Amino acid sequence: MTFFFGGIYFHYKLNEINQMKTSTALSECSTIDPPARRPAAQDIIRAATPPAFVALAAILLLRFPPARYSFYPPCPIHELLHLQCPGCGATRAIAAVLRGHFTEAMHLNVLVTLLLPFAAAYGIRCYSRLLQRKSRSWPQPPPAILCAALTLATIFTVLRNLPLHSY
Repeated sequence: MTFFFGGIYFHYKLNEINQMKTSTALSECSTIDPPARRPAAQDIIRAATPPAFVALAAILLLRFPPARYSFYPPCPIHELLHLQCPGCGATRAIAAVLRGHFTEAMHLNVLVTLLLPFAAAYGIRCYSRLLQRKSRSWPQPPPAILCAALTLATIFTVLRNLPLHSY
């Protein structure tokens, strides 16, 4: 649970800190200078970096499948408690999706496989905002969404750890 929702909580708190700093900085100065225009080379690097990281991660997963190579970190929850957390099998599921094996991906981690299109859409949205130079802020989902996501992950974790056969 910490793996999935720790990041969301961390983003939420960083956004609060950023808003406090911004409001303090705005109240301390009466005039705000417009930001200086970046050179074209910096714009190219800024636009090319996110797709380069995604491509590098995809190449890494395709070239070194997690099922065959052991340098991918093991899940600490599974190592300590011998239970599958909501993220167990996520790396292998994403690698299976990249290879076009959707049924294998669903078997490895159905939650991550079903949420992958939403994560991709959100990543594309953030990338387009980056290219348009719109303000970037950390996501602030409503508390009801956070509770629903936590409930979904909890139900998924309980269901995936139930023994399928009693014999």
